Parts: sequence; C-alpha cells; structure tokens
Amino acid sequence: LIVDDGITIIREKNYPRKGSIDVFLSFSINSVKSVALIEVKVHDYLSVSPDQIRIYYEAAKEELGNDNVYFIYLTQFNRNNISSVIKVALPDSIREFEESKKKLQLSDEKIKHVSWEEFHKFINPYKNKLSNEYVHILDLQKTWMTAKSEEDMKLNKVDIGIRGLSDYFPD
Repeated sequence: LIVDDGITIIREKNYPRKGSIDVFLSFSINSVKSVALIEVKVHDYLSVSPDQIRIYYEAAKEELGNDNVYFIYLTQFNRNNISSVIKVALPDSIREFEESKKKLQLSDEKIKHVSWEEFHKFINPYKNKLSNEYVHILDLQKTWMTAKSEEDMKLNKVDIGIRGLSDYFPD
C-alpha cells in the first residue's frame, strides 16, 4: 500500500528465516531512505519471542543498507503502566524491549515501547476523522485490551503471603 508521497506500508513483511514484522513503513527523511517497524503484542505474558526485536531490527538495517531504522513495540504493558502498587511478575515484553534496546545500543529516538493505553490516548483526538466503523473497532479493542490487561495483572500477581520465622529457619 502506497500512501501520501512515497510512504509504503506493508503488513506482515517477511524477513526470510527470521520471521515477519507486523507493520513495516518505508519513507524518506531528508532524501534518505528510512523504515519504521511496528511489532504488536496483545498477550505480554504469552506471545513474546526472545530476541525478536533485535532480529527484526538487524534484518531491516541490513536490507536498507543504513541505520535509519526505527522500532515501535506496541504491547499491553511498559514501564509507564505496569502497576507498582500491585506486585506483578514482570511481563516478558518489558524484558524483551529493555534487553534489545541495550544489545542494539539504541537511543530513545530509534526505539519506543508503547502500551495500548498510550496508543489509545494518542489516537483519541483523531477519531473524529475516522469512519464510524473504525471508531467502533477502536472502542471494542480498547475495552477488550483493558479487561485483558486487568485479568493478566491478577493472574500474574506475585503473592508472597504471610511468612513466619519457621518459613525462613526450618527445624
């Protein structure tokens, strides 16, 4: 799909023997070819593949022939919305993002971890430009994702319980 002055969007762009990135955008910045990769996750505790970000980033960089590669990781949770009040197991998505960013030595300009909550806040002012059908789909997705995130936080709560001295120093 080519939209607006040379922006190409490919859904499920395949990198042979490496996998498929969910959304691939190709465009130019100051006449230099650039790409943005968007990997989407809806189950942070179940669907994360280790090293996936690094693999896709390096494949795009190799194919492009320069380092004008940008990466957006869209997931349920990131450091901005993971609850610090309720102790939950750290989702694999956060671990994957932070390890990949460190391994690739990327600046905040090159890689972003965006939660679905942040995505919906961003898109909200533009909903009036969308068809009623798209607005309805976004609203349904937001409702589902909110419920799914609350459920996942409950399921992944770390409960240390009440421990007595005998738990630390058995007979």
